[in-house]
Amino acid sequence: YLPFVLGANMAHYWQLGLSEAGRVLPVTAATFGWNGAMLPIAVAHPAVISFLQAITLIGTFWLSVFVTQKIARLPLVKMLPQHGALAVIGMGMWWTIVGW
Repeated sequence: YLPFVLGANMAHYWQLGLSEAGRVLPVTAATFGWNGAMLPIAVAHPAVISFLQAITLIGTFWLSVFVTQKIARLPLVKMLPQHGALAVIGMGMWWTIVGW
């Protein structure tokens, strides 16, 4: 589950990193009383952020399935309950993070 947990954490912070972090320079300048109007602002479109969140969750889900199969060294049929539990957790993370 560790790759998926890391991916879910990263997907959660895409929102902060791509929307709020682009305003660091103007906000810092305003904190010190300077005019930050001429400083650059880099903000990603919400669709881009959602896309990156979705790709991150999907990719790390499949990476977790692959790693679990490699560690367990069991047939896929015997690992289906484990992968099903990961899928349920993945759907919850999708609903919470991506929001569709």
